[in-house]
Amino acid sequence: MKMSVVLAGFTPGEADSLRKAMSKKIPEVIEKQREKFVRGAKEKGVGRKNSEKIFNNIVAFAGYGFNKSHSAAYGIISYKTAYLKANYPLEYITALFNSEIGRPAAKNNEESKLAMYLDDTSAFGIKVLPPDIHHSDGKFKIEGKNIRFGLLAVKNVGKGVTESIEQSRIENGQLKSFKGWVDFLQRIDLKSINKKALESLIKAGAFDSFGTDKFVIRGSLIQNIDSYADKVAKIKQYRESLQGLLFDSANTITDILSFQEAKPLEPLEALNFEKEVLGFYISGHPLTHRKKDLIAYSNYRLDKLPQLKGNADRKAVRIAGMITSVKKLISKTKKEPYARFKIEDLYSSVDTLLFPKNFEKLSSYLTLNNIVTIKGWLTNMQGQFEIIAEDIMTIDEAKKKFPSKCDEIRIKFSVTRFDDTLEEELKKIFKVYAGKMKVYLILEDPLHGNFSIETEYLSDYSDNFINDVETLIGFKDSVELHYTD
Repeated sequence: MKMSVVLAGFTPGEADSLRKAMSKKIPEVIEKQREKFVRGAKEKGVGRKNSEKIFNNIVAFAGYGFNKSHSAAYGIISYKTAYLKANYPLEYITALFNSEIGRPAAKNNEESKLAMYLDDTSAFGIKVLPPDIHHSDGKFKIEGKNIRFGLLAVKNVGKGVTESIEQSRIENGQLKSFKGWVDFLQRIDLKSINKKALESLIKAGAFDSFGTDKFVIRGSLIQNIDSYADKVAKIKQYRESLQGLLFDSANTITDILSFQEAKPLEPLEALNFEKEVLGFYISGHPLTHRKKDLIAYSNYRLDKLPQLKGNADRKAVRIAGMITSVKKLISKTKKEPYARFKIEDLYSSVDTLLFPKNFEKLSSYLTLNNIVTIKGWLTNMQGQFEIIAEDIMTIDEAKKKFPSKCDEIRIKFSVTRFDDTLEEELKKIFKVYAGKMKVYLILEDPLHGNFSIETEYLSDYSDNFINDVETLIGFKDSVELHYTD
């Protein structure tokens, strides 16, 4: 930009236009700028040959200079963050969590970054402790060797709410735990918290410590939530009516806050509430106990689908997971029924389309929380990945219909991880879980490509087998089953 101003008489605005043309690498625009540059340079006493050479150097720089300058900066940042992650993982991941507070939620099928970071903690042996009204602050924080969930990451919970909670835990300069729900509402600044915030905190499990059974606690509080607004209003009126009188009002307030017994939440219902207010499950996953079946009756994890970009359109796939939303619709032109639904596995989710031709045959499978395997096509519709469903069946139906479809166990890990000790430990696991499936080791080498080692062992997959292998290797999702369709 400086050269174009000094040598060719460009105004700052014209120099910026040249910069934009170079950065976007638009040939026709660059050529127009070339003539302007050469004419301006001639007026400044620079010959055409020299001005052409200078401009060619600028063009050449645009071809690599911008990218290299960015690469150098990113290289330094990458080195610094890698160093912090390797040497201070607890502090690094905590800061990473806090960097996502207040950012827009993930769109479409994108997994929230908090959920991605949550998966990353297990590789370091770090636990993310759930939201807790006694221990959580607004932001994520280090607690011992673990990370305590920050309340600001809970939907509908703002800074005013978290500050009020933190202040209400302090009594006479000392931290004091809440004795229960009534004590919490007596000590909290009722002007700072509304029904939505309370409900979200309940769904997130922040009040689980008020009882021994989280499903009972969450069920009771949620099912009585509609009456709390009126009761809180009564407490405000009652406190104002005291006008500074010095007597104990605890019994009266306890009477106001009494609520009816309610049925406990179902485990799946509790998990769905967690995902609603946190963006992911934190106390478990509804599909954890079906992991081996999901592996067996799919050939792609849902989070791996974007990696097929470029060759994705009309690619045959089989996926497996749980149906989390369903919309049954009528086509505008032919007035035929079709459906859009979302399927989720342990890692991500994807939108799925059931066309009219298959609607009558397959629509009965489209019920919430139904665990299914889907055969279909991966398509790129307006920049978004979708599955076109051609066949659907429940996992249990698939197990009966294809009892021997999984014929190989494939264990993937870095070639640098493989040594005699690891090999001996793996052999012990294969012997414990002896079965009928051939075991292959897939060694991943970024320089020379992956290569496969066929072992002499036959094993049988199970959740315990998967857990033992992944614990030994040190990271999740290292076990895959070869599925022949």
